[in-house]
Amino acid sequence: MKLYEIATEYREIQAALEESGGELTPEIEARLTGNQETLAQKMESIAKLDAEWQAECRSCLEESERIGKLHDARMGAIESLRAYALRCLQSAGIKKVETPLFVISRQANPARVVVDDEDAIPAKFWIEKITSSISKDAIKDSIKAHPESPIPGVHLETRESLRIK
Repeated sequence: MKLYEIATEYREIQAALEESGGELTPEIEARLTGNQETLAQKMESIAKLDAEWQAECRSCLEESERIGKLHDARMGAIESLRAYALRCLQSAGIKKVETPLFVISRQANPARVVVDDEDAIPAKFWIEKITSSISKDAIKDSIKAHPESPIPGVHLETRESLRIK
């Protein structure tokens, strides 16, 4: 198989993986296995694809952070603009302005609670929240320290993962 054919095959496999939501289906695995490359060539191709996708993921994360900051800035600008418009209506003593595209009006909102001093609030208005969670680190330490005393409902599991340097 020629180098460009290998690249084309892996691009097709990449597209199939993306279409399957990242799931390595039996069909995709068969295509990977059926390819006539040596194991070392396959691993190198997989590592290249891994590196490319990792770079894409970093770019996506950076872009999502940039867009998130843009969103926050726009929302702040909207709040400021609306507050300015409300002040203009209030200072002019006008309740409503109608234009060909919009109707802009002042509206009385329902009362809301503003907390000035939490310490002064009576206990009957406080809600106590209690959360519990499993400490997997404590379980692991206990099993390792006392292997003769199993903990019901858990076991240690050792897995392998792929490391690409």
